[in-house]
Amino acid sequence: MEAEDLILPKYYRVTDGLELQDLLALLTKDLSGVEAVNIGSVIKYIIRYGKKHPTPQGKIETLDKMINYLVLTKIQVEKEIKSPAVMPSEWEDDPLHDED
Repeated sequence: MEAEDLILPKYYRVTDGLELQDLLALLTKDLSGVEAVNIGSVIKYIIRYGKKHPTPQGKIETLDKMINYLVLTKIQVEKEIKSPAVMPSEWEDDPLHDED
């Protein structure tokens, strides 16, 4: 194994000129927080599918991880739908909001 492979394993290389971390930065640039982490994890497992653990069991484990992060993201987005963030400008009209 080459020294470079210890730092960045081959299963985290998308192509010879593109590394996973660069692709993740590009694809999650408009996301933030937990959503960015979860979607980044899904992408990571898609890229390394069949490369790190090429056995059928390894592929199933990788698919399970993808599904887990997708479900976590869905739960997070559903929470946002049910309780949208209140912006400071909306507080002005809120009789329960007290500046003191």
